[in-house]
Amino acid sequence: MRGRVFTLLDVTWNAVRLLSLGLGGVLVDVVGIEAVFWAGGALLALAGVLGLVLLGRHDFRTPTKPPPSCRASSAHRNGA
Repeated sequence: MRGRVFTLLDVTWNAVRLLSLGLGGVLVDVVGIEAVFWAGGALLALAGVLGLVLLGRHDFRTPTKPPPSCRASSAHRNGA
């Protein structure tokens, strides 16, 4: 089952990638390459700021518990 899920993910990823290339070409024809680069840079900067804000909220000193599915497998590996 896992192979089918990863295959679907890979097919979807590549299909959307091809679609984005076509849409990017149309967008360049409509507004020009410079506007597309500025918009891409603005989105990248926004993603960076959002990442820094969300990273700042994380408390690295507090240990987090692994999900229940991971706890069972780690206990088995440690000989418990």
